[in-house]
Amino acid sequence: SGLAMLRHLGYTENAAVIENALLYTLEQGMHTGDFGDRSTPSLNTTQFADAIISNFGKTPKASARPLQAN
Repeated sequence: SGLAMLRHLGYTENAAVIENALLYTLEQGMHTGDFGDRSTPSLNTTQFADAIISNFGKTPKASARPLQAN
């Protein structure tokens, strides 16, 4: 929802940075307890958000979002 709101408001590059960081974080196997591989340790919400923030500027291997609007 937050990414959609940012895009709607014209902050497409900001949305792309956040979404790429989220996707990169998931690719690294980090997840909260409500989804992801249950055989690996999960993070609480704050830890997961911190992981996403620490991955700002990183590009996921799959489904990377372009930083500039077409």
